[in-house]
Amino acid sequence: MPNLRNLVLHVGQVGAPVGDPERLFDKYPSVQRASFCVTDHLMWHLGSKVDLCRASKLILRTDPNVKSLKESVVEDMISVKLLRIPFDLEAANELEGIELKKMLLDSTTQAVVWLAKKEGLDGQPIRDAADQVRFEKYQFGFYFKRGKSWKSSGKMKARIYLRYDWDRYDVIAEILEGRKVIGHKLLHSTVPVEWPLPSLVRQLNWTPGGKLSLKTSDLATFENMTVTSSVKSLNDGAATEYIRID
Repeated sequence: MPNLRNLVLHVGQVGAPVGDPERLFDKYPSVQRASFCVTDHLMWHLGSKVDLCRASKLILRTDPNVKSLKESVVEDMISVKLLRIPFDLEAANELEGIELKKMLLDSTTQAVVWLAKKEGLDGQPIRDAADQVRFEKYQFGFYFKRGKSWKSSGKMKARIYLRYDWDRYDVIAEILEGRKVIGHKLLHSTVPVEWPLPSLVRQLNWTPGGKLSLKTSDLATFENMTVTSSVKSLNDGAATEYIRID
């Protein structure tokens, strides 16, 4: 039986077309984008520890008609489960950053633990994963392909760090000489969506002139693009220490 591989929280009807009153993404874009960040972070720590009775994907759908988890409705779609949950979208829409992620994590954890218990399963792995997200202060990022590096024709090499936040994904190049980190460069920023990774880093190359060329995507428009950046002027420190400045 497959364990849970993907968890997502949707505001409103999943896949509702533009103009549909149940398409709430347009009304609550920051809540929807932050939810992708939070559920990805939670799944990162869950790994494949959770068995939800043959469900490989769980969709949590906010439903204004559901006032408590006792009223929640579970729909089974082969290997996908959809759970309608209570969630105060108006209150969430007033929040940003960590406070927004905290509200989303608490609601997500409560709903998944409730579903696990309903099916006679252990909810502790879910609580443990949520505690790890809190321990990391809701900051989510990791090295692409476990720190795979791309070597230049000289002494430098680069590895990619992906940093997720409530309103954006950052693709950051960390530049090294040998094993020494000499700095980092923000290559690309885009908005969170449900499936970011396959298109965020499609290819990375060093140009003959010593620049980094990244094939990536703008997830807001779903357009492919190439970003080329010089590494002559770098920001200090490792990519994990990157601090966004708007």
